[in-house]
Amino acid sequence: MRDSLAQVRRCLETVVPRDPCWLIGSAAAALAGADEFSPADLDLLTSARDADAFAAAYRDSIDDAFVPGDAGRFRSHFARFRFAPMPVEIMGGLEVFRDGRWQVIRIGSRMPCALLGDHLWLPSLDEQVRLFESFGRAKDLERARRLRAILETKRQTDAA
Repeated sequence: MRDSLAQVRRCLETVVPRDPCWLIGSAAAALAGADEFSPADLDLLTSARDADAFAAAYRDSIDDAFVPGDAGRFRSHFARFRFAPMPVEIMGGLEVFRDGRWQVIRIGSRMPCALLGDHLWLPSLDEQVRLFESFGRAKDLERARRLRAILETKRQTDAA
């Protein structure tokens, strides 16, 4: 994962985001201390305009054959990039369909992570739990449960 993050950092130094850019998903959970999370890719949450700029700059690396699952649940300016060793998925202006309407995904709080550089943020653990729960899929609800347990252990340790 470190090599992939380094590659993304270099890309984001070339295509500097105009809006906040977040690492989310299993990679974010792993970097936040959930060591049992094994990411298969890197998920970046950006604005629509930053996703479009990234896609234009790295057009030759887009995996045009990839079709994301759960297309009816999510919508965004999406692209999957064939970067080594892990693919990178960019979701610009991500929305999730919940409660009969489209809801914009926003991140409220962040935590430091030296591996991410200056243009990419990591949501706080509380925020990651909220994100996973908002996605609503069984795999995301399980991730939220696991992160909540880590958070509870951390809070107990900090209180002691």
